[in-house]
Amino acid sequence: MQERNAKQTDIVIDLHAGPDRTEELAEVMHCAFIEYTRKGERSSAMLETPQSLREEMRGGTHIGIATTRVGEAQDITGDSLAASADNRTANCTGGPDSPEYCVDNRIHDCAADRTADRIIAMVKYQDGGDGTLYFCRLAVLPEFRGRRIAGMLVRALRAEALSAGFAGLSCTVRTQETGNIAMYEQLGMTVVSHGYVVSATKIKRAVVHMRDADLTAAPR
Repeated sequence: MQERNAKQTDIVIDLHAGPDRTEELAEVMHCAFIEYTRKGERSSAMLETPQSLREEMRGGTHIGIATTRVGEAQDITGDSLAASADNRTANCTGGPDSPEYCVDNRIHDCAADRTADRIIAMVKYQDGGDGTLYFCRLAVLPEFRGRRIAGMLVRALRAEALSAGFAGLSCTVRTQETGNIAMYEQLGMTVVSHGYVVSATKIKRAVVHMRDADLTAAPR
């Protein structure tokens, strides 16, 4: 499914990215989630690699992307690049498919990417097993935030879910991310329960489970 938004004519949504783009997808994810590392709260998203993404895709996970033409892309320059360099992980080892791969030391690649349709946002999604389409890892490159790209992805996912026979969308959000919770509420979702998850980084985190507001099924 591809979608163009009248107010975002430079951005295209494609909900079926192929395994050939996992290198780009891993870098976009890392560039978006590195902010947690800077806060001393490393996200398990930083452990994902092109190989792990390919394995997930073989297992039934789908990945949606937002792309923009090269001419529309913005660069990360000056202070932004300097700040990225200052926050690089000192003990970053291994190649792109290594479990210890850190895109922190390649953060400049996020700005230097010049593919014909540069990936600027992504989201993973799969059958939630409860009648909903469950999404996670919604990531937008920092320099493209504020353009309602996350909303474009969520709306496209909802249309995909309904056309595939799902009742709607569901997701899990860190309780502390009140801005993200508010954004999803504005996009038609609501908090249905609170709980805890243990991430791949072995950290127990408080989370909220969200669903489309008009769903009455039990929380995931």
